[in-house]
Amino acid sequence: MDWNLPTINSIYTDVIDYFKGRDDDCARMFSSGTLTNLPVNTIRWSPASNRWEIWSGSEWGTLTSKYIIDVDTLDGQHGSYYRNAGNLNAGTLPAARFNDTAHGNRAGGSMHAAVTTSVNGFMIASDKVKLNSIESGAEVTSAAKVDAAGAVMNSDTSVSSMGFIEETLTGSTNKVARSDAVKNYVDSKVSALNTKIINIGTWNMVSTANVSIGHGLTSSKIRTVEIMIIGDGGLGYPIGYNPTGANAAGQFHYTNTDVVIGRTAGGYFSTTAFDGSENRGYIVIRYTD
Repeated sequence: MDWNLPTINSIYTDVIDYFKGRDDDCARMFSSGTLTNLPVNTIRWSPASNRWEIWSGSEWGTLTSKYIIDVDTLDGQHGSYYRNAGNLNAGTLPAARFNDTAHGNRAGGSMHAAVTTSVNGFMIASDKVKLNSIESGAEVTSAAKVDAAGAVMNSDTSVSSMGFIEETLTGSTNKVARSDAVKNYVDSKVSALNTKIINIGTWNMVSTANVSIGHGLTSSKIRTVEIMIIGDGGLGYPIGYNPTGANAAGQFHYTNTDVVIGRTAGGYFSTTAFDGSENRGYIVIRYTD
């Protein structure tokens, strides 16, 4: 029912139907039907929510959160019936309903206090879990027993007798290598590297942004690459490795065949201090055989 009807333009033969529709809405307490244009603060009974609701103008809300109803009996019984403990047939009485809280089963469990280190009492669940986790025949841990079992102690000063330590770094076992073994291994690899120095050659860095210089090596054997740019005045400037971007001055990377060096547009190497015909610097490559 549209509660804006009837209006002054309504057909007079429909007016009675409009009023009858309003009467029906009121008789049903606005609990069903299509209701539109209801006055603000209209009150209805909602069968879906089982509550009284009030119309705000845009939605239905709870009429109130609490109803005070004065009744003489509940389910046919007076209030005195429900205050008599002899009529209880389900649930558990709270401990506060007993005057003896030091003994017996109360509130669905024992009212004995839990055991402490100084007072006897019932074992708590967490203590029982701890006891169950102790192996049969377990002994109190001591430093002597731990050491005899082969564990690492803070007092140990040598690892020579420990089976999980690898004396030399061979990579043939899943053991921990001694620090001196690691150092010796690294030193042996570093000292075995070869060095190759390549002149960059003439490079006007102002007019040409990038140069590629063949290194003549197997790229997988290259371990380090260093670039030193020499300015027209003879001063050297190291250049950083950056294969995908640029730093403030320039960058380089190497491929399977070349070392590619570039200067950054507008960077330090884009000045006239680097546009002469001198050897523009050196490439130092360290590689393995």
